[in-house]
Amino acid sequence: MTSFSPPSGRAGRARQIEIGKENTAAIEIWKKAMLEGLGRPATAPEELLAETISSLFIRARRLRDLGRDDTQLLPEAALLQNNSVFRDPRALPPAGDQ
Repeated sequence: MTSFSPPSGRAGRARQIEIGKENTAAIEIWKKAMLEGLGRPATAPEELLAETISSLFIRARRLRDLGRDDTQLLPEAALLQNNSVFRDPRALPPAGDQ
């Protein structure tokens, strides 16, 4: 029986740092897209929320790529998104009416 053993030692730590940098870059891309979708400057809580939602989706994607279950993370991200300014923009009133 063949089993997979993750790299240990220096190689394992180096790969974890690399994955962390990849995740950070992906989170920033999605966060930026979400904030630009507002069409106005974001507030500090909106920036934090966009980063949190992005982080949950990226983490779910990583789990899915590893063949692991991501079903716990996706509802959390969807709940945060649906109860915020980041839900479907067509559902929001025009910027002047808020």
